[in-house]
Amino acid sequence: EVITQRLVTRAYLLDTAERHGLYAGQPERTPDAIADDMQDRLTLALPAVNDPAPIATIAFNDDDPTVAAEIVNDLVTRILQENTALRRHGRTLSASLLDAMQ
Repeated sequence: EVITQRLVTRAYLLDTAERHGLYAGQPERTPDAIADDMQDRLTLALPAVNDPAPIATIAFNDDDPTVAAEIVNDLVTRILQENTALRRHGRTLSASLLDAMQ
């Protein structure tokens, strides 16, 4: 859930849209309109941490399937990075707690 929340933030959606040039030909679009449109086009359902059958659904709707695939690949990369960071932080936190208990 933490990862999902991070991926649908306004800042991340705007950054993704800019990196992929999704609204380059639409300078009249406001950042709020871009973020709303990005969120409407995105489907993101990640499994719970202890889900025995973890299945993720990640999709982005675009008229150009290549663009949609690039956005999804970007999201998958970010999910893996966030997951690694959370696991690393969890190990660090656990080690700190164990040290404090000794």
